[in-house]
Amino acid sequence: MQIEFLVPLSFKPDEINRQDHRLLITGRLKPGISLAAAEADLQVIAAGIARDYPATNQNWGVHVTPLRNYWFAKQTQNTLWALLGAVGFLLLISCANVANLLLAKASTRRKEVALRASLSATRARVFMQFLTESVFKCYGF
Repeated sequence: MQIEFLVPLSFKPDEINRQDHRLLITGRLKPGISLAAAEADLQVIAAGIARDYPATNQNWGVHVTPLRNYWFAKQTQNTLWALLGAVGFLLLISCANVANLLLAKASTRRKEVALRASLSATRARVFMQFLTESVFKCYGF
């Protein structure tokens, strides 16, 4: 069974308040259906409701918009992109600093690495040693 439509609220016929127009409906478009086609179909339904209930639905209609545009206005999207860029830039700076510190540490231990290599230690083994030391120092062991 495939769910095609979810109804978050359920009303009994005697509980419907036609004066309350605060309900926001969210749905998915079928593949191949454009926003304009969906809005045209929903306008026909809205016109039928307005014809059946002219006292409460006369000047109400339907507007179809992508959910992304509803949640994030264009100004908000630009602000979020700027914030993402700033956070990414700070992350890049911190990664460069950590890499610089590790390179400085490795250059001071050059003789030790040369000695280990001469005693037949592989590059992977030396790398694993440095990684283990970094993790232990990071967590205070």
